[in-house]
Amino acid sequence: MNAILQAIPEDLADLLTQDGFILFISGGKEHGKTNTAMLLAEICFFAKLRPHIATNIGTECYYVKQITNYPDLKDWLEKERGKKLFIMDELGKIMQRMGFATKTNRGLLDILQLIRHYDAGFIGIAPSVKFVDSNFLNTDLLDAHIKKIGKTVAKIRDNLHGNNYFFNEIPKTSIKHNGKDIAIFNMTKPQDINSLKDCCKAAKYYYQTGNYHSAGKFFNPPIEATQVKRLIKQHLEHTLT
Repeated sequence: MNAILQAIPEDLADLLTQDGFILFISGGKEHGKTNTAMLLAEICFFAKLRPHIATNIGTECYYVKQITNYPDLKDWLEKERGKKLFIMDELGKIMQRMGFATKTNRGLLDILQLIRHYDAGFIGIAPSVKFVDSNFLNTDLLDAHIKKIGKTVAKIRDNLHGNNYFFNEIPKTSIKHNGKDIAIFNMTKPQDINSLKDCCKAAKYYYQTGNYHSAGKFFNPPIEATQVKRLIKQHLEHTLT
């Protein structure tokens, strides 16, 4: 087994070598859920298990692509050659505890089936099992549940190998990421908001409201606070250059 995989429990390392795997990470605030997900992505990349990695989390990593909607995810899975891994934070925002019959839950099931079809890996993140449908946690799709019980400790329920074990002394990932810069994943592709006009609108609305979230509500359809921030950054780049 690749030396870099020795940093994690043997069964978890074996799981990452599977053609397709689905993991769920839960845990309290400041317990390092995102760090653990990014650490696994980093290991997959440098162990050459998954040369292509994408997420809806804001990062400054050259080998991590940001994808925030289903059409772009499908396009990436279809066209990018090589093994892939997708990480979705705020899993509970797309999958609520309302039963698999709901539109959002069917949407996530579509995502998981798409992931498996292309033998890609998937890591979903939410604060608690209470934020996701219980059917997802009990389904045969879920290979392991990693429950963070501290920044450097996690308890793993491994469905693939049929056992439970601890992941201790979890190191920090070298992937620079912002746990507060998370784009809510959408099942449809949002309108193009990268024009100079929209940059000016975002700056104007933020000046009027003093709040990124409130500024986003002025757009039709409304956009996320993280998107408002990016538009304002682009506006400043346009005006200062």
